[in-house]
Parts: sequence; structure tokens; C-alpha cells
Amino acid sequence: MAFRVHSDIFSRHFEDFRKLMSSSALAALSESLDGCPVLRTTDSGTYLSKLVGILYDGGASDWFHRKMTTVPFDELRGIAIVAARYKVRAVIDEVLARLSQCFPSSDLSRFNGNLDFSGWPNPPIGIRQEDAIAAVKLAKLLEAPFLLPAAFAVCAGIDYDCLVKGVVYGDEVVRLDDEELLSCLGGQGLLLEENTQVMKTLLEFIVAAPSSLKDKCRNRSDCNVAIGKLALSAVEIGHFATPCALDPMDGWFSDVYQARPDLKPCTHCQKALQNTVNKRREETWQKLGGIYGVAPWPVANK
Repeated sequence: MAFRVHSDIFSRHFEDFRKLMSSSALAALSESLDGCPVLRTTDSGTYLSKLVGILYDGGASDWFHRKMTTVPFDELRGIAIVAARYKVRAVIDEVLARLSQCFPSSDLSRFNGNLDFSGWPNPPIGIRQEDAIAAVKLAKLLEAPFLLPAAFAVCAGIDYDCLVKGVVYGDEVVRLDDEELLSCLGGQGLLLEENTQVMKTLLEFIVAAPSSLKDKCRNRSDCNVAIGKLALSAVEIGHFATPCALDPMDGWFSDVYQARPDLKPCTHCQKALQNTVNKRREETWQKLGGIYGVAPWPVANK
């Protein structure tokens, strides 16, 4: 695959290309085509072509309109690798902006351990849970450690076989290296310990509910029984078998209610329970940077 490009456009965006445009560097290129010097690369022609298109389109490119377009993760990854090689800052910044919406570093409310953004009108990336493996690699390639805690936390919920075997993109298999795998599994263990704290919070709520419920809940004993059975049902369906200490309560309620629609405390108790567990989730979120060796954490304005 060959591209005939304008050197001024490439020089504006490609840091390394500017160096190649010096007379001595051009003189070292012995091959030419139709009177133009030829520079051969080992990059993927598909993603190099997409990168060239992005640069030529500039601000008109859909690439820079993340609120309106969803970029498939494999495409984002391929373009990011080429952009990193040639230090195309504008494209790298857009990659990081999109990744930051999937792997937040500041606000827990934006975290989704399953990477399920089906409720969004235009998700920034078309992404699967197993793509978090490659996201760890991208975070390191792009020197963006602030993405790692959330990416590793998503990896903690991935099936062990997938973690070890990796994820396939075309002819390439992307795997965590030994150090990354150890970090992931170590973090998974610590997040599973956090699950016990969530269960402890549930039991404490049953024993001593917030005083604000005193005049709102009409039958605390019935609600306590319902919450206890909710917790038991969550265990039975395997909710606590995987790291879930960062998961919002609405997802947990939804999973349990599908199995046991009869187990519903009153709306006042349910809201109070959600608020109580959300405080517990925030405590786990504050620990996430320490679990995966990233400081400072949380990271402001990312």
C-alpha cells in the first residue's frame, strides 16, 4: 500500500516526519516513485491509511467528535499504535480522551466494570470487557498510567482463561505480560476482599439502619427480612464470586430481582441501602490507585 502525501501536512502533525524533511535525511532515501522520495514503514497499511485520512480531514473528521461518533476499539487501538510511533499528539490526545470515558480516573460514578455502555446514545468506543487487556497495553504505550487502575479493575472481572490467553485482533493476540498478570490477579484478590466489606455493610444496615428511616419505613422487620434474602440471593447467583465492590447497587438489585422479584424492600429502605453501599463503594474506589500502584489517585480532571 502506497500513499502520496503533502510533506507540509505531515510535518505539521508528525514530529518524526519533520526530522525526515531535512535535506540530509531526504538525501538518504535512495528510492523514489514518480519523482517523490519513498519512505517505507512496517506499520499496518489499514491503520496508517485511517491516520492519514484523519490528518487530512482535520477538525472535520468524525474522529474528533467523540460525542457524536463511536469508534470500534480495534480501530482505536490500531490508530493509536501508529500515532504513538510518529508522535501525532492531536490523535493521541483524542485516543486518551475516549479511553478516559471508559476507564475513568476521577469519578466513580463513571466506572462500569462490564464496559456496557449500551445505555449511552453515542458511546466513545465500541468496546468489550476483554478489550481491557489491550487497554492496559495502550495505557503504557501512551504513557497514561491514570488509565491503569480502572483498566485493571475491569480485567479483574474477566474469565481467567481469557486473561491468560489474551484477546485477538486480526492476526494478533494481545496478552498481559507476567508482571501485568500478577498485578491483575493480585488486585483481583484485594477487590474480592472488598466484597466482604460490602456484605458487612449490608448486615450492618439490617442490624442498625440509618435513623432517617425511623419515620419513613412502615415495617422495618419485613424490610430487614427482604434485604437479608436479597443478600443471600446475590450470593446464590454468584454476584459476590467476582470483584463487585465497585458495582452500583442498581445493577445488583436488577440481577437479584430477575431471579427473585418478590424480594423488594420499601422504596425508602432501598434508597437508604443504596446510599450506604455507595459510600462503601467510594472507599474501595479511593483504594484503587494503591492496589495497582498508581499515585496520585483519584486523578483530577482526567
